[in-house]
Amino acid sequence: MTRLLIAVGLLTMVAGLGGAVYGVWTIWQQHHSITSAQPVAASVVGHETQELKASGFVAKVPLVRYQYTVNQQPYTSQTVTPAEFMLPDAWAESVFQQFPVGARITAHYDPNDPGKAFLIAKYSIYPYLPLLVSLVIAALGLGVVCEQLMNRDAAVMTPTTSGAFALGARQHHLTRARVLAIVGVVGLLCGAPAILHHVSVSTTPHERMGFLMEGAFAIAVLTVLVKSMLQFREGSGFGTPAVTVDRPPAIGQPVQFRLSIPTRFTGTIALKARLKCEAQDTKFFNISEEKPNTVLVNQTLLALPSELVTSDDPLTRTVNVTIPADAPPSTPVDSPERIRTVWSLVVTAERNVGQQATTEYILPVVNAGS
Repeated sequence: MTRLLIAVGLLTMVAGLGGAVYGVWTIWQQHHSITSAQPVAASVVGHETQELKASGFVAKVPLVRYQYTVNQQPYTSQTVTPAEFMLPDAWAESVFQQFPVGARITAHYDPNDPGKAFLIAKYSIYPYLPLLVSLVIAALGLGVVCEQLMNRDAAVMTPTTSGAFALGARQHHLTRARVLAIVGVVGLLCGAPAILHHVSVSTTPHERMGFLMEGAFAIAVLTVLVKSMLQFREGSGFGTPAVTVDRPPAIGQPVQFRLSIPTRFTGTIALKARLKCEAQDTKFFNISEEKPNTVLVNQTLLALPSELVTSDDPLTRTVNVTIPADAPPSTPVDSPERIRTVWSLVVTAERNVGQQATTEYILPVVNAGS
């Protein structure tokens, strides 16, 4: 499942990045077409309006017919802005007042295609939206990939000076905070320049929907960053759990776990510990089976009711358990077997205010006598 999620995340991220590249290209195209346009004298010969309809909304688009000459070649155009805008009717009236019939005005034409011209260098919001939407899609894919890569699927047991073995966490409860920070920073670095550029080149009347969407993107990114920083700072009130085991776990033999969870608050917490064994299917795609993962053992080792703790005072508990004799050992990491047996210890600490921290440890359970 991990590889499948990573593949889906990568595909989503690639699709989002592709859309972001397209958005950057369209933004550059619009900016280049406006900044490279050359001024030319023109005369207004007529007015008319065109109605645009979208989702029941009807807007009048002003069309100002004007004539100009480039390299002794006469041209006629009725384009007011480089792109069409669905703006209030007052916009059309203001354009007609700004460019009355018979007036001598300044138009701007494309040097590579003199037949294309415009009167007002107004930037459209539409090239910016694909970039922002694509960044959200890419961020989702990046978040999935980062969260899966931060998971440690292999068992880690480090000898300590006391003779016990310290377990390495598979999934720390602050992993998602790190992922949120990565996604937020990427969104800020990639989305903010586009928003600032559009704000700097925007002209009145404002495109309200565009600014609302850009504002929503900025608020979402800042919210993600603030949330990740708060989670990182508070850690749900819990420090990094420390779990040691007196000996490598073996089938049918007793083993002792020592749990120590630092707290950063004064209050009550409940503590739970579970021993779990799963038979996991490592096939990349498995459409034929609805539930490829089978739980072989799901045993509650410790269920401590709410207990009062003080800040910076770790909660320490010792758990004695015997690995079930009828269960299979852990599958070696380098095994080519499709069905793998994975043992894990799941520790959950929950505050009385609802915050909780769950940490999982992969266990290398061997056969007795190994």
